[in-house]
Amino acid sequence: LISIVALAMSTDVSFAWKHLAFGPQQAPCEGAVVWLHGFGDEPEGWASNLRGARAKHPHWKWVHLKGRLLSQTCYKGQKVPGWGDYLDEGCTHIGSADYDNQDIVLDSTLTEIHRVIEELEEKDGVPVDRIIVGGFSMGAAAAAEGALRYPRRLAGLVMLNGWLLPGARAALGSELVESLPVLVSHGSADEQVGFDCGEMAAELLREAGAAVRFEVQLGLTHVDSGFGPGRDLAVAFLEEVLCAPIGGEKT
Repeated sequence: LISIVALAMSTDVSFAWKHLAFGPQQAPCEGAVVWLHGFGDEPEGWASNLRGARAKHPHWKWVHLKGRLLSQTCYKGQKVPGWGDYLDEGCTHIGSADYDNQDIVLDSTLTEIHRVIEELEEKDGVPVDRIIVGGFSMGAAAAAEGALRYPRRLAGLVMLNGWLLPGARAALGSELVESLPVLVSHGSADEQVGFDCGEMAAELLREAGAAVRFEVQLGLTHVDSGFGPGRDLAVAFLEEVLCAPIGGEKT
């Protein structure tokens, strides 16, 4: 059986951050996935959705980050699990308030993503170039912030139905983005994060030199796209990158 461990990844923030960690079921640990869920969700949703991938890859460690209950401007201060503060409850499009709202991913969220990556390297012995950060929706925006603004090059980035915030867009000038494997997947009928957001993310990443795979789910909405074909594409991408020989080239 695959054990589920609910843990605080460091004692000083145990009151705020309690993530789900899995594996590795077999030594050595050959890779790691850091995953961020969407707005209003919990890590258990994606942990269940990726159960098959975990069983197939017992040498990987998975950390499903758990968002905190945060006050949301769009809900007049009501607290919802997430990575930052939404201004508008409508669909996010290029030019909308939340497309350029850096507070969608708070500095504390970015710090925690980076701390988890560092702990994977220091405590689990996973090199940073064997760690992929990914997420869905608001979690995809957070994953992009975490990966693109990390001071060292990671193995890759997965963005399901998300967008690039100003911090991530500013980081595209870094040489660390060159040839970085990235999966951008989006439903063309996404009613929560507009398809234009995914298109622009893929375009900007390509222009920055990243090795981008842009996948479109024609006619699919936000959840159907992300939890269906998006999930399958993400698993295939993880396998392609993390199953490459250690020290060898990654495609």
